[in-house]
Amino acid sequence: MNKKVKNLFTSIGICVFFGIIGGWLTGDALETWFKQINQPWYSLPLTGWYSVGCLYYLMIIVILYRLLNEGGKFKASLLAGERFGERFSRAREK
Repeated sequence: MNKKVKNLFTSIGICVFFGIIGGWLTGDALETWFKQINQPWYSLPLTGWYSVGCLYYLMIIVILYRLLNEGGKFKASLLAGERFGERFSRAREK
């Protein structure tokens, strides 16, 4: 199997795993809890939030896929991000 296809299935599998765990932990409590809270008039209905959740998982799949395809570059990019954070915090202190 091609490495990219394997990484894609791995990304999808990770998201499906955590989606199942999240659904198992909340059970049907989400629907009953959502109906009980005091919502503003502009709040999405529960089906709208399901759509937002699907988009969230889709974005996570894309991010995981890209990270898995990076290989060793991911560690270097993390280090570069840490250096940027240090520089940014020093610049804010001045």
